Amino acid sequence: MPDVDQGIAGLAGAIAGGLIGIVGTLGAARMTGRAQEQTQRAQWRRQVRRDAYSQFISRASQAIAVAEAAHQAARDNTPEAAESYKVLVKAQAALEEAYVLVQLEGPAQAAEAADEAHSEVLGWKINIGWLLEESPRVGRDRALREAAGASLLAVDRLHDFTEVCRELLDEDEKPGRPKRPGAGR
Repeated sequence: MPDVDQGIAGLAGAIAGGLIGIVGTLGAARMTGRAQEQTQRAQWRRQVRRDAYSQFISRASQAIAVAEAAHQAARDNTPEAAESYKVLVKAQAALEEAYVLVQLEGPAQAAEAADEAHSEVLGWKINIGWLLEESPRVGRDRALREAAGASLLAVDRLHDFTEVCRELLDEDEKPGRPKRPGAGR
C-alpha cells in the first residue's frame, strides 16, 4: 500500500506542478498583455497630442501671416484692407478650432501656452478691426500701437507654445518616466 500512496502522491505532485505552471504562464501572459496595452495607449495619446499641437502651430502660423498682411493693409489704408481683414477673420476662426483641440487634448502646460498664443492673435485681429473702423473710442494711434505690440507677442507666444510642446513630447518618449501632474487629461 505504501507504493500506491507514493505513486498517487507523485501523480498528484505532477498534476499540481503542471497546474501551477499553467497558472503562472497565463498570469505572465496577462501581465505582458496589460503592459503592451498600456504602451500602445501611451503611444496613441502621444500621437493625438502631437496632431493637436501640429494643427495649432500650422493654423497659428497661417493666422499670423494673414494678420501681417491685413495689418499692413489697414495701416496703409489700402483698398484691399477690408478684404484682407475678412481673410484674417476666417484664419482666426480656423485657429479657434485648433485651440479648442489643444485645450481638450493637451496637458495644462500646452493648454496655457496655446491660450497665450491664441489670445495674442485674437488681440491683433481686434486691433486691426479697430484700425479699419477708425474707432473713435480707441483711436488710430492706439490701435496701431496695440496691433504692433500684439504682432510681436503673437510670434513670441507661438514660439513659446512650440517649445512647450517639444518638451512635453520629448518627456512622453522617455521610458520609465514619472507621471506629470495633469497627465491623462
